[in-house]
Amino acid sequence: MNFLSISTTQLRASLSYFRSDKNVINFDFSRDLAPSIWLCQSIDLIEKNYRDLLDTIDYIAVDIGPGSFTGIKVGLSFAQSIAISKNLFIVPIKSCAGLAFFGIDGYKIATITNAHRNLFYFALYEKEKNNLKEIIEVSSLPLDQILKELEKYGKEEICTITEKEIEHLFSAKGYFTIANIQNLSYAVGELSKKIREKFKNILPGNIEPLFLRQPDINFKVK
Repeated sequence: MNFLSISTTQLRASLSYFRSDKNVINFDFSRDLAPSIWLCQSIDLIEKNYRDLLDTIDYIAVDIGPGSFTGIKVGLSFAQSIAISKNLFIVPIKSCAGLAFFGIDGYKIATITNAHRNLFYFALYEKEKNNLKEIIEVSSLPLDQILKELEKYGKEEICTITEKEIEHLFSAKGYFTIANIQNLSYAVGELSKKIREKFKNILPGNIEPLFLRQPDINFKVK
């Protein structure tokens, strides 16, 4: 399949193009740039090499959050406008799953990003052969509760993925930490291949963003 993949929820925003399920082009931007402008510019650049772009894509994979409130709205709205006009479907992917995709195989992958107001978006996965199994659903939690959850596992079992600005909170505790993941749209696109069949018949307007506002103390452990 041919498809676009979009991520605008994190500190870096990105867009990727997959042709026959192979990633052929990636763009990476600072989110300080207006997403509505660079998204259109990126598609224009892709069309210079693939003039049939919008006539041959089958769907759009999109990062639905959690993350920047504005970024989530802009990315999903942009995907929905194209999908509706071209009769495409949308495959939603959580940003934390996209981040976990870059974790080390065989580890438990903890994704932790800044939700501000002393809260952090936290999720925990197991990763085996590029397959992710969700252990703890994404939640908005204070740092002390996240550390308590991580302490249930040996430090040699955990790979934390976070942002550069808060990396020290976990590396100082002895956790192997990866910071500043770029091109999240690539991971969103790769993950979309595994679940796209179940979204084929869902209208683009019915795809919901993932907004987390308050601490979710009763988070779900699977």
